[in-house]
Amino acid sequence: MTAQVPDRLDYRGRTYPLFANPLEDMPADRRPRFVSDNTALWRGHVAYWEILQDRLFLKDLSGTLCTTAVDDSAQAARCGGRHRGMCETREVQMADLAPGADGRLAADWFTGELKAPTGKLLDYVHMGYASRYASYLLLELKDGVVVGARQVSSGDVEPRRRSKAIDAMVVTAVIMFAVIAGASGDIFTLHWPQALAIALALICVLALAGYFLSRTNG
Repeated sequence: MTAQVPDRLDYRGRTYPLFANPLEDMPADRRPRFVSDNTALWRGHVAYWEILQDRLFLKDLSGTLCTTAVDDSAQAARCGGRHRGMCETREVQMADLAPGADGRLAADWFTGELKAPTGKLLDYVHMGYASRYASYLLLELKDGVVVGARQVSSGDVEPRRRSKAIDAMVVTAVIMFAVIAGASGDIFTLHWPQALAIALALICVLALAGYFLSRTNG
């Protein structure tokens, strides 16, 4: 994945790039169908957030919407919805998410962590929000309300990121092993092609883990 254009967050008089996308957690029946033509913006939108009185609000939004009528019997389209033909598009407006609102939308659907880099760039990684910064602002939210805030260094964040990445790699390896072994019919009587495939898969997983650890420890 290409490095992504982040959302923006206004917090206590400062504007931060936001390494989280709360709009992606909005219930599907409320979330617009966004369309992307840019590999640096796969989600199809940039959201502008602010925290007022410890509550998270969406204050502005830019992006492209699909307006083609939904047809549940059709195949999935670029926008993620189901319809026939090409996506008909237009620019998104705040009224698409909050008709009749006062220009802001309370993000009461969001529970989780917001991470915003606050220090200098240490290591640029051309993938998602994987670049490393010297320090971060971490905000914990429940139902759109801030319940915790702290400043942390890169060293405090990276162990958690490494742990999650390694866990994901291990799970992937186990799933690959189970699928290949299951296809053979008997886990203890693998033929050499299945055994070779498992060995190669594990080598790839370990190589990825080593690469990731070298990047985050650098």
